[in-house]
Amino acid sequence: MDVKLKYNPFFKIAKLYIDNVLYSNTLSRLYTYLNMPIENWIGNNNKSYMSWDGFFVELVDELNDDVISFTFLSDEKYFSIITKSFENQKRGICQRGFNTDRITISFANIYELNDFKYRLCNFVKRHLKSCKTQLYMEKMGFLYKECQSLNSDSNYYDLYERIVEILKYGKEKAIDKDYWDDLIVELKRIYDGKEIK
Repeated sequence: MDVKLKYNPFFKIAKLYIDNVLYSNTLSRLYTYLNMPIENWIGNNNKSYMSWDGFFVELVDELNDDVISFTFLSDEKYFSIITKSFENQKRGICQRGFNTDRITISFANIYELNDFKYRLCNFVKRHLKSCKTQLYMEKMGFLYKECQSLNSDSNYYDLYERIVEILKYGKEKAIDKDYWDDLIVELKRIYDGKEIK
């Protein structure tokens, strides 16, 4: 079975795909954790559920299968959390009657800082040119400088919120409101990481 876990480190949400279909069993305990920071649910230390044995134990239980090709799509720093959690949960998987040797784990980095920074700077620069008011131009200019200085310690979510706030300000002053809604959708796509087929 092909399983992909896409974790957005900016919004702290995950999407689980099983055989390329978005997992949507809202009654599953597995599903309830996907909109929380990964540190809260990947391991077996979550006290919200007394019997929570960790993501991988829940996954093989839910699928009732242990022939799993698991790919983690996110930022590189979270992959070590994934591999450590899998190692810690092997015993629990075996206790449920599954074979951990048939589970493979791989990683694809879809949040490379330089690529993200380049795409975000281009987005801001492109819309800086369409500024119609002095105040909007100053705000976008400030954001452009901030985008250029992004590093691994930057608060990307805070930056996203400020860009959206400025785009909403632009929308208030604009005649074509749909254009500004489209910009917010485009910004969210940038924050969603690179597409992996």
